[in-house]
Amino acid sequence: MKQPLPNARRWLRQAEYDFEQAKKSAADGAYSYAAFFSEQAAQKALKAFLFKSGKRQITIHSLAELAREASRIEKAFEFLNLARKFIL
Repeated sequence: MKQPLPNARRWLRQAEYDFEQAKKSAADGAYSYAAFFSEQAAQKALKAFLFKSGKRQITIHSLAELAREASRIEKAFEFLNLARKFIL
């Protein structure tokens, strides 16, 4: 298993790349791709946080579940759970 910090950095770099792709897609009017890359970026950023926090394996792909897991570690993520209540 990889070390937590290098693994977290790798996930964060991928999240940043996906976010850039989302912005480019939106600028080009490819909104379905922008939405897809945005969701991927959010997933990967949350996974980066969880790996940095010491998680060794993450098999979750649901943003809601990732946010719930992150909020158990850091209370600042609780706002994501509140937003979920208004969306679902």
